[in-house]
Amino acid sequence: MKKVFLFSFLTILAFLVSGQELVNKDINKVDKHGHRQGYWKAYDVNGLIKFEGEFLDNKPVGTFKYYYEDGKIKAVSEIDDQSRRSRTKVFHNNGRIMAEGNYLNKKKDSTWVYYSDYDGVLLSTEYYENGLLEGTVINYFPTGAIAEEIPYKAGLKHGEWKRYFTDEKLKLKASYVDDQLEGLMMIYYQKGFVEVSGMYEHGLKNGMWMYYDEGGILTKKERYIRGNLKETILPEEQ
Repeated sequence: MKKVFLFSFLTILAFLVSGQELVNKDINKVDKHGHRQGYWKAYDVNGLIKFEGEFLDNKPVGTFKYYYEDGKIKAVSEIDDQSRRSRTKVFHNNGRIMAEGNYLNKKKDSTWVYYSDYDGVLLSTEYYENGLLEGTVINYFPTGAIAEEIPYKAGLKHGEWKRYFTDEKLKLKASYVDDQLEGLMMIYYQKGFVEVSGMYEHGLKNGMWMYYDEGGILTKKERYIRGNLKETILPEEQ
């Protein structure tokens, strides 16, 4: 849900550049060069306000506010006209903060954090460079414990991926290379025993995959070749 709202917000930002917004001609001013100047409001085809803010020589400056169709605040951006960096807060429809972070030249930059619409607890943190995910995305349980760590490099999953149980014990460990699973994947029961183990090559299961019950007893094997299951072996068949 948060991604849908953020997409809508980014679409509105694009309108600031394109000049395609439906406007109130009594408020919005354009100089002889066609540059927007001063206070502007933009409306949708139903006459509902979409955003409002100030322009200087066709560039947004100061505070911009964006709205849901019911008139509630969707986002607020504080724009630094010198650095072209904006500090942005995006809100759930109930008024709680959904996300907050920076834009630099209209691209996500540095740390972004996301919050629940129910109780405002932290859901995840992300880091961006030039609009691309970089470093580790961390997802959280409502308790604040880490639920998942997803590594990124230049917008692609790259590095060691981990998931956890609510008690912070390891649930899954695997690795990505250039957005594809690569190497050994291990999935664990909460008591620490291995549930599943097997190899990935270029994002596809390959070789022998092993499955165990909660007591650590092998229950079956599966043999894969480049993602295709070729053979299932049960213990009594060995």
